[in-house]
Amino acid sequence: MDGKPLTQADVHDVVFDKAPLGKRGYDEDQVDDFLDRIEATLAGKDTLTAEDVRAVVFEAAPLMKRGYHEDQVDAFLDTVVATLELRARAQRVAVPPRPHYPAEDTHPMPFTQPPSLPVVDTTPATQPVRHDPDDDLEAAPPGDILSLPLPPAPPGARGYRPGDVEKLAKLLAAAIERVDGPTSNDLARVKLSRTFFTGQGYHADVVDTLIDAWLWELRHREG
Repeated sequence: MDGKPLTQADVHDVVFDKAPLGKRGYDEDQVDDFLDRIEATLAGKDTLTAEDVRAVVFEAAPLMKRGYHEDQVDAFLDTVVATLELRARAQRVAVPPRPHYPAEDTHPMPFTQPPSLPVVDTTPATQPVRHDPDDDLEAAPPGDILSLPLPPAPPGARGYRPGDVEKLAKLLAAAIERVDGPTSNDLARVKLSRTFFTGQGYHADVVDTLIDAWLWELRHREG
């Protein structure tokens, strides 16, 4: 094959002579079946490796029958080994390195607490409980609204990405402070994406609960 890698056509069209007189040669059916597997491997439909080809052993042809010329089959399989090794090296080079994602750990960031949630447990293991807001609106005017630190995502869970939560916090602050600021519909359209790895970002359940509470608050004010 002039040192060139084998193709499927090369394998499909290969022809071996009969074993010399006085020798039985390789069993033709076994060799043909193995050639089918080699052709399928080159087509991506089987998974033979160079080691599999090196290790193959064919039985002798049946008595009174001359099989394939052993030296020719062996020489062809050497070419198959070289082709598969070349393909394996090319695949290793072609595999892109694993992308490096920067850590998305949380950092202290206060999030404006809605008056409808006078008590919020920010520990990662629990979710804030929404209280009935009817008596809280008048008791907590905008100037007295408190901020609370957002808890990080619990181990084994992917939190919301810090950058997305920061944008949400800024939008919410503008909605609270400005009469012509963002509306509840703007807040509802905010999409928060998850971190790539678990244990990073902000606790998703806590953030979702705060969003729900602020949506109710803003809609109540707009109505």
